[in-house]
Amino acid sequence: MRILICAALVLVAACGKATAGKFAYGHEETIHKIVDISLKDKEGKQLFLGYKTRIQYFGAGLYLNDEGYVLGVEGEYSSYYAMPTGETLTRFQTDGLLPNPLPPYSVSVWSYLLGYSTWWILAIVLSFYAVETYRESKRQKEQVGTDLSLAKGRPSSDG
Repeated sequence: MRILICAALVLVAACGKATAGKFAYGHEETIHKIVDISLKDKEGKQLFLGYKTRIQYFGAGLYLNDEGYVLGVEGEYSSYYAMPTGETLTRFQTDGLLPNPLPPYSVSVWSYLLGYSTWWILAIVLSFYAVETYRESKRQKEQVGTDLSLAKGRPSSDG
């Protein structure tokens, strides 16, 4: 029973950020800012160079995809444009609108923990279960040993 309570608490803690108390199902895309750039979209909104992650949820995170560079819209961290490629990218870099070379980035540890939280929860629950099983087995062996030592110390009733 304690295992189930612990699993529920870990599940709630793991899902808290992404779901705000609701059962998470589906995917969540997040745009992470790397650096400001001097590019604007057609509506005049300031863009930034970023990268996109996508987490697939079923209660907790099943997996995380690093989906590479994007052009994010400042102040709207779920809005983005696909990263230009080929000649367009080269022209933007030559004109100084995008850095050349593109700066490296790395997905945060928190994103990985959240993205794979189902597996962390499973590992924790199985660990609790293994420890409880071991303790119960040890208690039973000690009880059997105590019962045997008590039985050996009794006088026989044969007379």
